[in-house]
Order: sequence, then structure tokens, then C-alpha cells
Amino acid sequence: GGIVGSTDSSLYPIIKIAEVQAFVDRTAQGAGQQRVTRTQTIVRTHNVDIRAVLFRSPSLYYRFNGDYQEIDPDAETRYSMSNGLFFTHRFHPIVSASANASWEMGKERDETRTGFRYYGSVATTPLKTLTNSLVYSGNREWAGETTTTNNALVLHNTAQLYRGLDATLNLGAQLTSSEQGDGASSSRRDLYVNLGTGINPHPSLTVTTYYLGKLSHTSDDSAGGAADTTENRWDLGLSFTPFPTLFLSATVNIGSVTG
Repeated sequence: GGIVGSTDSSLYPIIKIAEVQAFVDRTAQGAGQQRVTRTQTIVRTHNVDIRAVLFRSPSLYYRFNGDYQEIDPDAETRYSMSNGLFFTHRFHPIVSASANASWEMGKERDETRTGFRYYGSVATTPLKTLTNSLVYSGNREWAGETTTTNNALVLHNTAQLYRGLDATLNLGAQLTSSEQGDGASSSRRDLYVNLGTGINPHPSLTVTTYYLGKLSHTSDDSAGGAADTTENRWDLGLSFTPFPTLFLSATVNIGSVTG
């Protein structure tokens, strides 16, 4: 006998081994035969960006941008290039305009894409607290046997009514169409109005409200008809900073869609 828990080895002069068991440490069957497969992909990218100033007043410059990629071991190549002219000019202290047009082409996954993009805007600032701009943009793209056209016209209006009270009013229209090689076509027309306000009754408190109303008309030959959709959305946001190290915010979104 000895003292339970004692670490004195003299209390246990003889230790008899009554049984010996053998164990084989083995993983699940077949696990040792699994092979580790590693895949290595090498992507070589080349890029060139060239700008040439044609005129300084009014500002007109030409830009070329090109990208080329080689992907191994898939032996895949991708490329894209763009040629564009960019114009900006201030006709009057309160009137300015800008425009650009670009021709693009590229290839990815054996599909060739070409497109033409265009943009134009006129901005007026009759008052320091009032800004208006009319923006027209669009593009036409050919990909395989599909031709896609997108055009948009938006009128932006921003005004500071009072100190701490800002308002925005945007009116827009967007037309999108797609034509297939077999003659099938689809189109979509969106008309929308966006009204927003930002209120700062106190330097630490900001309240923002936005309303969006949109009317959409879609037609699709493959779907066999046309559809009209009406969307209304109201966003309300509140942010409060009682201390420089504490910021609180909350938002509420209410939306409805008919059709």
C-alpha cells in the first residue's frame, strides 16, 4: 500500500505488467491513396494608355487604351481597346459643356464585342446655390448576333434653399433595346422622377429623404407581349452625432411595385 497521490517512487518498488495490447494507427480506408492535385494558372497582362492633347482651349484630347491578357494553361487570350475623343469647355462663367465619344472592341472567351459610346452634358450655375445640368448618354454594342442599344436623358437640379436645407430634383428617361440575329427583339422604356432633401437642423443632426417614382414599359417578342410596371420608393435616413466619438444612424425604406 502507499499514499494515494504521492509522487514518491519508493512507495511502488515493483510494477507488474499483466497485459500488452498492440495498436495500428491507420487513417480511413483509401485515404492514404488520395493524390493532391495542384493547378497553376499564369496570367500575363499588358496595358497601354496614351493621351494626346489636341487643343487646350477649348480642351480636346485623344485617348487610346488597350488591354491584352494571356492565360495559361488554357491558352486563352483576351483583349480590349478603346479610341476616344474628349471635349470640355466653359462658354460662360455660368455655362459649361462636355462631350466624349469612344469606339471600343474586344474579345473574351471566343466572343468578339464591338461598341460605340457617347456622352454629352450642359451645366449651368445661375446662382452659387443653384446648379442645373442636362446629360445625354448612350451606347450601341454588337456581340455575336446580338445588338444592344441604350440611350438615357437626365435633367439634374440641385439647390440650397436655406442654410442647412438642400433639395434635388432629377427627371430621366431611358430606352434600351436588344435585337437578335433571328429577328427577335425586346425593348424597355423607363421614365422616372427623383426628389430628395437634406436637412441639417443642428450640426450634429442630419435628416435625408428621397422619393423615386418610375414607370416602365417592356415588350418582348419571345415572351409574346408587353407589360407595364409602376414603382414607388421612399427612403428616410437619420444620423446623429451627440459626441465626436459616437455616431448613430437609422434608415427606413418603403417601396411598392405594381404590375
